Amino acid sequence: MLYSDILNINGFNCHGYTSGGIEKGLARIEEKIKKISEIGKMHGAKIYLLVYPWPAQLKYKSKFDWPDHISKLCEEISCEKTINTFPDFMREDYVSAYKKYFVQDDVRYNKNGNLIVANAILRSIKH
Repeated sequence: MLYSDILNINGFNCHGYTSGGIEKGLARIEEKIKKISEIGKMHGAKIYLLVYPWPAQLKYKSKFDWPDHISKLCEEISCEKTINTFPDFMREDYVSAYKKYFVQDDVRYNKNGNLIVANAILRSIKH
């Protein structure tokens, strides 16, 4: 099997993720969120967009404001609310936050990190 064959398996062209850079990736995310929003609204659902950081976003200064981008997208699709958990995770220095909220040597949240996200969701949907 050739490398080019691996990139196009079962009609799924992986080049859609590799070419175009960040702009193409963001456009794809926006397109999918808009479709999900349309389906939700057809069924009377309230749409919330959740923003949460990865470990690298806690450690390094970001060149891209993900929470702001998602808030603008929320306005564009008339979603109920953006739930931004970045401030909750950024209250501590990186080392403390990583040890406290993430599975070690991983990017997934542990029980404490998931609790922050869950509480943010509950606060948002109760109001």
